[in-house]
Amino acid sequence: MAHHLNLIPNNTVPYDIVLIIVDNSDLPTRIACSQVNKEWASLLRGPVFGPHLTVTANQFSNLLTVISDSSSLFNNVLQYTKGLTVIDNDGALKTEDMIALCTPHVIEVFSGTLSLELYGPMTFTSFTSFTKFVCFFPALDSLSLSNVRWKENSSTVYTDIPMQGHDRGCKSLRMCLELSRAQIITVLLWSLVNNITVDVRVLKIDLTFMPENDHLLRTTSFDNLRTLQLSNINPLLNITNNTLISVLHEQIKSITLEHLTLTIFAYNKSHLERLPWWTISTILTDRKEYSSLKRLEIVVLDVECPSFHEGIERFLQQRLGPFVAKQMLSIKFHESF
Repeated sequence: MAHHLNLIPNNTVPYDIVLIIVDNSDLPTRIACSQVNKEWASLLRGPVFGPHLTVTANQFSNLLTVISDSSSLFNNVLQYTKGLTVIDNDGALKTEDMIALCTPHVIEVFSGTLSLELYGPMTFTSFTSFTKFVCFFPALDSLSLSNVRWKENSSTVYTDIPMQGHDRGCKSLRMCLELSRAQIITVLLWSLVNNITVDVRVLKIDLTFMPENDHLLRTTSFDNLRTLQLSNINPLLNITNNTLISVLHEQIKSITLEHLTLTIFAYNKSHLERLPWWTISTILTDRKEYSSLKRLEIVVLDVECPSFHEGIERFLQQRLGPFVAKQMLSIKFHESF
């Protein structure tokens, strides 16, 4: 469809029809629409490239290709785009191809982008490749990573690719991380070497990889943590229970935490009963680190039968009574796969 748009004479198509075309077309067609004339480009600037651009992985690759071929157009069209979200639900993105498309002109086009969100499954060939991609956005001040992976490489990874655009001082970068503990440490070390102050606001972490005496969450990078999700809690494993209490009681330093989620595997109520709920409730109600808490969410995974939900919900409400009284407790049921 896109290649026919250049045949349309100027001012012959009503603007409301243009919007219908845009709303029901793919990204190449939208881009082609914006190239018909100045009026269409002006009209489509908001719907196509507004303050926050959200694209699939394939759309983003296509966009990078078109930017390279139409440099002058995108200097104007993308000047209002401050946030970029790339979603790769199928895990089909070839990151090396994407990096190869990030030419100096592409970097210039995205020079005003302040926020980058990557939602995978998305795999980079190395941490160096990942940092190289992040550095294509020199004005970045917010980075969100969910289900992003990279293959491990040598320890020189932390200094291979310096962060651009902050030679005269320390750069600050807000982060939302859904990564493994090892990946989080890798990111923090890289930021330290590059004189970047990391401010983690949202963190989702697998509890099974958190040692009992871990001090990761007590570093200054987590001082302003707002949302914490502890996943893979298994009541049948004493080591998991001990780690959970250790994290809640000793490892949380932030006093700004507002949203806490505990994701628990439990086939039935008897499994949940093995968790030390009285201790959990006491820690969350008595310690100053949780004084700003506004919401406690319990996510129960893989319950054997939906008819068990009511009994489990009633049990949790009894054990977490103070949060029920303050209307802070949320209980959800999901399947892990």
